[in-house]
Amino acid sequence: MNRKEFFELLLNECDIEDKKGVNEDTNLEDLEEWDSLSMITIMSIFKTRINRSLTIVDIRNCETFKDILDLAGDYYEE
Repeated sequence: MNRKEFFELLLNECDIEDKKGVNEDTNLEDLEEWDSLSMITIMSIFKTRINRSLTIVDIRNCETFKDILDLAGDYYEE
């Protein structure tokens, strides 16, 4: 899975409705759908898909989707 596919997965799993206006630089707090359930969903995706454990603090420290995607490190395929 490449970075773009992983980004799309995050949007879908977090139930982001207006995907056209959302990109990696979108501020998470600006999204109506962004809440504690979204954070738990992100944690679950990281654990099940890439075997990386995140904490709520890790997620709360993220301001944008780019910050979240960067937490995946070298996971992405080219």
